[in-house]
Amino acid sequence: MLIYNLSLRAIAHTQKICTLPTHMTKTASATPAATPIGICVYCTDPRDHLWKRTKAQIIPPDEWYVPIGVLGGPICLAYPKDLPIEFNFLLAQIHFALGTFPTAQGRILIIGHDCGYYSKLQSGSPRRHFSLADKRRDLIIAANMLHRHFSRTRVMGYFKEPRTPGFTQMF
Repeated sequence: MLIYNLSLRAIAHTQKICTLPTHMTKTASATPAATPIGICVYCTDPRDHLWKRTKAQIIPPDEWYVPIGVLGGPICLAYPKDLPIEFNFLLAQIHFALGTFPTAQGRILIIGHDCGYYSKLQSGSPRRHFSLADKRRDLIIAANMLHRHFSRTRVMGYFKEPRTPGFTQMF
């Protein structure tokens, strides 16, 4: 703890530590080769390969979406009080993407699945159980939350059914 406090003081009082060299502060050009028409929020659990499957099965080859992959995907949008850090992080990412890629303001895809991130919501008493129907319903709640924050954006939701190759379009 003492080392941690000393480090914070050193950072607060030493200008050299707080200032990045100029070669580290330059930003790359944000001009993509293609123009995105939307944003896709999905879970990055590597066991499910959701982004790869989404691109192959949902997104036409001639369309480009800005992928926003986070563990848990859109779950936090349905549970902002239970997952406030994740909720604020994801909203900030979406705001940033919409500001960086104005052409993406037309659509947000949200991809739900039988996600292990629900285990974060199972702590507490009484212990909650989430059925597949609950998880599908949460996708609709997440979409409603996005509509409140991005009223001019069309939200589309897909649910990856367990043990099946395809997605179900929810809305």
